[in-house]
Amino acid sequence: MDRGLDTLSDPNSAYSKDVVDFISAFLESELMPSGWGQRLLGAEVLYADEFLDLWTLLPAAEKQQLFPLLDESYYRAQRPDLPADTSALADFFRVGLDSGISPNPLFDLEYMRFLRPDLFGAGRMAPGFFWNLFSRNMVQSSPYFDLKHVTDNRQGTPASPSILFDFLLRKSETGCSPSPFFDAGRYQLLYQDVPADPAEAFMNFVLVGDAAARICGVKFDPEWYRTHYAENGQPLESPLYHFLRYGRFARRLPLPGVVHDGHVRTVTTAAVENYSPDRSSATILDNHSQLVTRIAKGERARHEAFVTADIRPMVADDAAALVAGLSFEQVGAPEIDVIIPCYNEFEKTAECLASLAVLAKGLAVRVLLVDDCSSDPRMLQFAGVRGLSVIKNETNLHFLKSCNAAWRACSAPYVLLLNNDAQVFSDTLAKLHAVLSASPDIAAAAPMILYPNGRLQEAGCTIEANGDTRMIGVGDDPKLPRYQIDRDVAYGSGACLMVRRAAVGEVLFDPRFAPAYCEDVDLCVRLRQQGGRIRYVASARCVHHLSVSTGHLGEAKRVQLARRNQQKLYEKWGDRLSDDLGVRVLAFYLPQFHPVRENDLWWGKGFTEWTNVSKALPSFEGHYQPHLPSDLGFYDLRLIETMEAQMDMARRYGLHGFVMYYYNFQGQRVLDAPLRNLLARKDADFRFCLCWANENWTRHWDGGSHKHALMTQDYGPETIATFAEDAIASARLPGAITVNGKPLLLIYRPLLIPDVAAVCAELRARFAEAGFPGLYLAYVESMETAAAGQEPSTMGFDASVEFPPQGVGEPLKTKVQPFKSGFQGNLYSYEGTVANACGGGQPGYTRFPGVMPSWDNTARQPLAHTTMVGALPERFQAYVETKLRDAHQFLWGDERVLVVNAWNEWAEGAHLEPDRAFEHDWLRAIGDALDEGGWRDGR
Repeated sequence: MDRGLDTLSDPNSAYSKDVVDFISAFLESELMPSGWGQRLLGAEVLYADEFLDLWTLLPAAEKQQLFPLLDESYYRAQRPDLPADTSALADFFRVGLDSGISPNPLFDLEYMRFLRPDLFGAGRMAPGFFWNLFSRNMVQSSPYFDLKHVTDNRQGTPASPSILFDFLLRKSETGCSPSPFFDAGRYQLLYQDVPADPAEAFMNFVLVGDAAARICGVKFDPEWYRTHYAENGQPLESPLYHFLRYGRFARRLPLPGVVHDGHVRTVTTAAVENYSPDRSSATILDNHSQLVTRIAKGERARHEAFVTADIRPMVADDAAALVAGLSFEQVGAPEIDVIIPCYNEFEKTAECLASLAVLAKGLAVRVLLVDDCSSDPRMLQFAGVRGLSVIKNETNLHFLKSCNAAWRACSAPYVLLLNNDAQVFSDTLAKLHAVLSASPDIAAAAPMILYPNGRLQEAGCTIEANGDTRMIGVGDDPKLPRYQIDRDVAYGSGACLMVRRAAVGEVLFDPRFAPAYCEDVDLCVRLRQQGGRIRYVASARCVHHLSVSTGHLGEAKRVQLARRNQQKLYEKWGDRLSDDLGVRVLAFYLPQFHPVRENDLWWGKGFTEWTNVSKALPSFEGHYQPHLPSDLGFYDLRLIETMEAQMDMARRYGLHGFVMYYYNFQGQRVLDAPLRNLLARKDADFRFCLCWANENWTRHWDGGSHKHALMTQDYGPETIATFAEDAIASARLPGAITVNGKPLLLIYRPLLIPDVAAVCAELRARFAEAGFPGLYLAYVESMETAAAGQEPSTMGFDASVEFPPQGVGEPLKTKVQPFKSGFQGNLYSYEGTVANACGGGQPGYTRFPGVMPSWDNTARQPLAHTTMVGALPERFQAYVETKLRDAHQFLWGDERVLVVNAWNEWAEGAHLEPDRAFEHDWLRAIGDALDEGGWRDGR
């Protein structure tokens, strides 16, 4: 049946002909889906006046479903004088249409006329043609509503041929934003008053958010736009509307940009959202191996620069004459017995004994030379040395059994095991003895062992999970600070090792390791298993001709014996070897992801760290910005469940816990909701310690001046008392991190404290009063402390924490073409910076090594940011592997700690938490590095 317009008009209608004609044309247009009226009203509406009458009777929600173009409340707000009993729908077609009064936030008549003046003449548009505009999508109805964007991105079956009507009818069912500039998820997380429904969130922005210059996505910077294009000194209102309605047609930029060759180069959608470095397996492996190679190259260069020199205390030009002049003091009750097994090697043995004879003067030392059936007749000369006890084996017992036989002849409380191809310096025995006698829990003491040419042979040794061993520092410069510090080690080589006889017991070496190799490793593990410690004594020195004493075996035989005995070592101590390897990985943790009164005052209502993060924009081609979270989203740290989820994720990849920043100004705590929640819950699964971030809060944080202080730090009694109170309360929680049984506590900038030693002493005293066995204090090598290299003990600390990238940055050599006008950023090479950080090594004191996944504070300082260019997870893994090795070699026990900067410094581009570009790869880099070295800590 053909329903012409005349059949839909009622001559007795109470509505004007214009109104009826428009509604009739609407009903005829089939803009509404079939059966829509039936579902709403129980029957199809055929006549215009019937439609108008029924519309006035419907609730507001059903009115918009029946005629979605009119939002009655929105329309009436523009027609405040319209009587309540007058139909808003009829009024729109009678008055509003000609007067330019929009019936809906997404229906802008003035804008439509601007876009298509050819469609809007001076007179009233014919009703049928008016509806054709929508059914054929001939014109965009609002700057906010992008026809092409919605067409390209909507999902599901359209409810209407009109793209606008389809959105108004289905809303969130379309699955897309009406504008490419609007990101509902980000907008909802940034502002608490935004509805959960994406379509309603969009309407909230159109009605409220744009006027408040709210951030709605990464493609438009409202604050920059409204101030950059200010008119008569006044910031623009509704900046996104202004850009879409006027600015883009005047070639204005939605974001900071720069003009090149007369063309505006903007930060494009692709640059913002499609950051996609090559993630192929081959490229990832190349990136990793290239940085590993560069780090190794730096180490080799240092080794090659070392100037060698013969450092042997004794050089036997005439070994027989040297032996003829030897003598040792006769001692009745020796304090130290020295066991020297030998087989031939007359010259080396003579030099070894001569070095002992020099230092043995005045010491209660007895030297036992064990001759294992030497075939060189010159070896008989040693029997004539006064004061030397020579044990002649009747049969060749080889190294291990010879030492065990000599052990039974020892009576001194301390025994030095010394290879006959080694020499000791004049004070070596005294220094080893002093360490052992001063600490009953030290079972063995090992000196620094040097090659005859002056290179380092070992500064203690490590044991791997599979039984392999590593000499620490082999081939390096022994004068480097990292080798000058006494420390516990896994074992010391039997080439020169002083042991406490009572700790060893009746049998020196386990016979299963005969004839040789790994017996000294087994001995040290056994001593540690019994509760003893193995101590590297840096100032005690020994020169050793490596492998000379076993040279008669031949290279193939030595390797065979070593591998066989490593297997025996693994079979005996496999579980214990793994236990000794663990390195605890901690990550700095920012608690700033929740609103607080102070930030509301300074930066605006609802401000959190996410506010800056979400609006960051790239500054040049290939610049990875913004960094946006994936798995954990834009979280709120007022929820303790979020913190537990973070702990679960950290634990999965081998992290031990977090170093939570703590803020206290004259006793006023700030950003402390996460800590308060932990203290209230007590049983929360969250492992952490505190780091007092003791610095002023200034405008420099977001690019302003250091001099503009927001909150000033002081160190008066109230601050220290409340800090100690919170630190003690935190240390009582089950998740508190300890070192050697003592709570771990960090201070960020110690040199800002006028009398830092006194503050440290007071903190220790307060912890002691609270019943703790002590306090382990570490300072962070940040700002002014980064290059100071200050010994922690001089300030009252136990250790320091390396804090990259400070002090190690390598400027980027390649030039970049910035997108942003006024760009003054500092760009550094991530690879070069990592190489610098890994080349410095450990200092001459206890320092927890640190790493950074990346660094880029664009979110805080858009035009003057510091950025590490080339940061990728696989390069980060190479970095982590190197620093884990440092922690494993130069630290021991609970002090084996690696600290990451940071877990969630999103505004500084330093985060392990999964992001949208790399997902879990930053965390996997740590997990893979831990697994590769067998360094996961099981606690």
